[in-house]
This record gives sequence, structure tokens and C-alpha cells, in this order.
Amino acid sequence: MNIGKFTFLKPMISILKTLVEVLKEVKTPLLFWSFLALCILVGFYIFSKNNDWFKSLIMETTSALSRLGLYKIFRLIVICAFVLILLLIILTFSAPIIDRYIENKYEYSNTFDQIDRKLDNLNTDVQIDEKYSEIIKYYERGDFENATYRLKDAFGIDDFKNDDEKLGYFVAAYVGNQQFDKAAEEVLKRDIERPKWDMSLKLDLAYCIRRYNLRNTLFETFSLIENLQLKFGSKLISKFWALIPSSIIGQIEKGEHSLYFLEGIPDDQVNNLKALIKKYPKDRFVDHAYYALQEYELGLKESGLIKDVLIYAAGYRLLSELKLSHGLKRWEFNSKAFVHSVNDSSFINCVNHFKSYVNTYPDRPHADDSAFWLGFLYSNAGDFEASLNWFSKVNSLGNGDYNYYIETFLAKIIPELPNDLIDRFLDLLVQKKSFAPFNYNEIINSLVYSGDSSAVLRRIRTLQQGEQRLLGYVALVERFNNEYKWSYSKGIYSEFISDYDAYIDSGNYDELSNWEKTELTEIEKRAKYLAKQTDLVLSYSESELNYQDMASLAISFRHDFYNRKLALYFIDLAVKKFGNNPSFPLDYFIYLMVANLRDQDPVEAIRAAETLLKNFPSSQYCDDVMADIVYIQAIVLDKRNDARKTLNTLVVEYPDGNALDNAHNWLAMSLRNCCEYYYSCSDDNARYGSAEYRQEKKAKCDEAKALYKEIIRKFPDTRFALYAVENIQRINKRLYY
Repeated sequence: MNIGKFTFLKPMISILKTLVEVLKEVKTPLLFWSFLALCILVGFYIFSKNNDWFKSLIMETTSALSRLGLYKIFRLIVICAFVLILLLIILTFSAPIIDRYIENKYEYSNTFDQIDRKLDNLNTDVQIDEKYSEIIKYYERGDFENATYRLKDAFGIDDFKNDDEKLGYFVAAYVGNQQFDKAAEEVLKRDIERPKWDMSLKLDLAYCIRRYNLRNTLFETFSLIENLQLKFGSKLISKFWALIPSSIIGQIEKGEHSLYFLEGIPDDQVNNLKALIKKYPKDRFVDHAYYALQEYELGLKESGLIKDVLIYAAGYRLLSELKLSHGLKRWEFNSKAFVHSVNDSSFINCVNHFKSYVNTYPDRPHADDSAFWLGFLYSNAGDFEASLNWFSKVNSLGNGDYNYYIETFLAKIIPELPNDLIDRFLDLLVQKKSFAPFNYNEIINSLVYSGDSSAVLRRIRTLQQGEQRLLGYVALVERFNNEYKWSYSKGIYSEFISDYDAYIDSGNYDELSNWEKTELTEIEKRAKYLAKQTDLVLSYSESELNYQDMASLAISFRHDFYNRKLALYFIDLAVKKFGNNPSFPLDYFIYLMVANLRDQDPVEAIRAAETLLKNFPSSQYCDDVMADIVYIQAIVLDKRNDARKTLNTLVVEYPDGNALDNAHNWLAMSLRNCCEYYYSCSDDNARYGSAEYRQEKKAKCDEAKALYKEIIRKFPDTRFALYAVENIQRINKRLYY
């Protein structure tokens, strides 16, 4: 193939690009002179048709030119001039259009440069193909010196370790040149010197045959395979390679089981594989075909080469069926899920497959997976002794990719363990030296809430000094805060500070990475944040707290600490302690309750709001709780029709309420959120539905704009008016850009 095949286009592109730039600069004068020349030519033509003298002059000139043999040339010049003038006029007018394509608004390189690059890439591909062809040409001639030189140049290699590696690159050259039949033959030549047990080139051969089959008929592929078998024997060769995707063979060679590749085999290929198994049941690689068809148990009956993968695949399938039949998702834990299944054949076979894999192939990739799933099975059957035994083995088996899953799962089971087993499971975690970072909080939180506080504190102190133990202290501080044991919380925080300072001063801290030091700083910030909550409560005398103090604490916990649980605690405490006092502002505390419940428990919040409206219809907080109802209906529950009705009622019954602007804003915000989807929901985008769906979204955008305009008109001096202006601009961008 000529490497310059496409290069002739590049000067043409450069000329066109230059012409466009020139036309942009001289557009006005060029347009004037082009029109003038065109008018002169047209004028000559019209004048010659209507004036006898001019007509005779033209005829005499034409005769003279004919006698001199120049008439045809003169006519050609006139026609070319006319066409050139027309082209100049067209190009002058079209220059801005061409320019818009050249100047890409997204600041990419211009169109012509993109074409240049594509041509360069295409020429590079052609050159690479030619390099492969050159290598193969010299190789097949027996000129190994020239072939080797070109091989190094094509693949960027200084030298080869040995002749076998060099032969591998010759195979790659055939593959690069898409001569897969010859590539397969070269693979088998490489294999001649290898012992019978060495199957390291199986994947290479399977790939070549598979790629050959994708470009030829199955009959031609089988003919190739039969010829190769006659020449090289059947050590690596199988007709199954024509039908099994090379991605599946690659996974098998790694000793890995993945459903991702298995689920993409077309039905016709499945039928062909089944027919081939029936015809060649004793083929050396028939177990690969069974694996590709996901018929693992049948594959295990053969004395094949991939027994490890088939054992794990069979066990994993049974595990998936068990989880599905008992309603378990991924690593979900339910100690009673498999209690009644331990004697079932499916449970027993599943366990036996995983045990067989661990015992027979402890160094293979799925050994740690198998041990983990055994721990999972026994945990969900309530046999924690057995599960601890298998979990303890995960760290020393296989490739270790399931090691950190233990922590995620143990975080779920620790709360259900008896005390003696909690300590043993904790020992297992400590032996691992560290947790996976994203599992720290989950593990520690499960530990902190798994028993009485004295036992928990003892366990925290057994954790490694550093991030594990410090997280334990922080979690325990939070537990005591949530249990309203403020003095205990203060004591644990003091212990945290002491341990934190000791660790910072130790040599271990200096060995931490910057990321790990940042993590410790974040833990300290969290501890201080919780300590502020404790100090806030302890700043009051708990026995002398009045309802004003409790209201202040509720407001602080909601606004300063975003802890609605503790805010509600002080609201409930105030109502229980002072609710029967005639001077107690119950309506105010119901209002506080609604504000704290609206996101946590919207149904209960609406019920509390309705209680206030019914029992205190004249309260100054009625409009506030109605605005909260609008928020719940519009934002939390996505019931905009109900929110509209509530807003209309609010406007009618409390026209001077200070929460009217707030209520309008909540409804407008819920409608504005629809516009976030409008921009993407084009008519041809199936994810966002049809044109009707888009129109529905637009109607909500328009309604949101109308509400924001009403906010600007009715409440011009509020912060919501400023928000409204910004949101109208945002909606317009969604609708019109």
C-alpha cells in the first residue's frame, strides 16, 4: 500500500484554508470588483443582442480571430472569466459560513486541522501495516537479519531476550497484518520446543483461531484447524477455539471466574457450541466449552485443565441461588437466613465446592473469595464459630482482593455476636493491622453499639494506637451524646485528647503519609465538634434547666450542629416537664417540633402542624407551620398539587403572615427542579421520554417562573426576591439555550 495515498489532500486543504482567510480580509473590495466585472459582461451580452453596429463589430472580431485560429481560445477565456467571477461572488458570500465551521466555539482546533490529524493518523496506520508487511516479507524469504531489524523498529525494542521472544513478535506482526492463519501456525512453531505439560501458548493460539473465524466461514476455520492438527498434533489445538470468545479464554488462563464475559455469547453461537460438544465429547478442551455455556457441573465431570475455575464457578452459582431464594443481597447479613437450609443439598454442595477450592488451590485467585463465602454462609446460618474460622483464613489465601470485604461484613454481624465472640472477631481485625479506610467508621460504629459501654471501652483500648483507636473514642463520645450521658461523653473526650497527643508525639506519626495525617486531623475535628455539643449542654445546670433553656438548646442543636435528634430530645423534655404549666408556650414548641421533623419524619411533622392549627388557630406560628407543610408536600413528598392547595389556603387565611414568601419559594423551588431535567430531555432521547414529557417539564418551568415573578412583586425587599431573580435566569438558560 502506498504510504502517500492520502497526502495529496493536505495541500488542497491548506489552499482552501488560505483562500477563506483571504476572502475574510478583502470581502468588500472583492465583492465590488466581482460585481462590476459581472455587470460589464452581462452588459456586453445585452448590448450585442440589441445594437446592429455592436453586433457587426463582434462578428468581424470573431471572424478575425477565426482566421487566426484563436476563436476557441478567446471563447474559453471568456467562459472561464465568467465562471471565475461567479465563484468569487459565491465564495465571498459563503466565507462567513465557512469561517463558522473553522472557528469552533468549543475552542477545539479548527476543522481543517482535525482533517489534517486524521490524515496523519490514517497514513500512520498505513505505515504500520507496511512495516508489518515488510517484516513478514523478509521473514518468509528467510532473511532473518533484515526481518529482525524491521521487527525492532516496528515494536520499538532494543533487543530480544531469546529466540522464543523474537518468535512471539513475529506472531504479533502476522496478527497486526491480520494474517491470523499464519499467526496460528507461527504460535504452534513456537510451541514445538516446549514440553507437553506447558500450555502457556494456548491463549495465543485460541485468539488467532477465533479472529480468523470472525473473518471467515466456520467451514474455512475448521479446515484450517484440521490442517494444523495434521501438521502439529492436538496439544493446543481445538475446534472450540473458533466459537469461544478469546476474552473468556483469557479469564480462564488467569484462573478467574467472571459472569461479565459469559453473559454476552449469542444464541446461535451457544447452539454451535452444544453441537460441537456432542460431536467431540472427548476433546481435550471440552471443559472450556462447558464453562462458556455455564454448565459447570458437566465440565467438572471431565478430567480437564480448568478444574479450579469450574469448582469456584459451580460454588458461586449455588451461592447466588441460595441468596436469591432467601432474599439476601450481595453481602447482606441475616443470622437466621440459612438456619433451615444447612442440611439441604444446595447448601451442602455450595460449601463443599468452596472448601474443595480452598484445600486444593490455596494460591489461586479465588481461594480468599471461597474462604470469605464460607464465612458468609456459616454466619447467615448462625454458626459464628465456623464463620470466624473461615474469615481468619481469608488474609493468607489467594490474591487478597476479598481481604477488605471481611470488614464490611463483620461490621454487620458484630452487634449480634455474644461477648466472647465479639472479642475474638475483634482480635481478627487487630491482627489485620489496619482496616480498609472506607470501612473504618462502619466497623467502629458496630463495635461501639455492640454491648454495654464498659465492655466497648475495653475493646476500644485494645485497638491499635492511631486511627483505629481514635475513631473508637470519637464513636463512643457520639454514642454517649445520643444517650444523653453528657458527663460520660466528657470523660471519653478527655481520654481521646490524651491518646491523640501521645500518638502525635510518637515516632509512628512521622511515618504516616500526608493523606493519613489529614485523616487524623479530620478525626480530631470531629471529636472537637462533638465535644462542643457536650460543653453546650454542660454549660447549663441540667437539674435547673427551664423551658427557655431547652428551647435555646433545641435551636442550637438544629442550626449549629444539624443534630435534629438532640433538638427533638430537648423539645420533648420541655413538653413533658412543663407542658401542664399555664404559661408554657406549647404552640412555640410544636412549631420547633415541626421544623425538626419535616425531613426526618414528614408524616409526623404534618400531624404535629395540624395539631397546632387546630388547637391554636390564632398563634403567630400558624403561617410558619403551614409553610413547613408546603415544604414537606412540594420538596419531601413530591406532592405539588397538595402543596398548591396548602399555599392557597395560607394566602387566604394568613394574608399578612411572615412565612408567605418562604412558602412561595418552596413551591417554586420544587417546580424549578424539573427544569434541571428539561435541558436534557430532547425528543429523541429515550431516557427522558417523548415530546409530551418535555412539554410537561416546560409547563412546570413556566409555572416556577410565574411564582418567582410573584415573589419579586409581593416580597421585593426579602432575600427570596434575590433568589427569584437568579432562578428566573437559571430557568431561562434551561429553556432557551
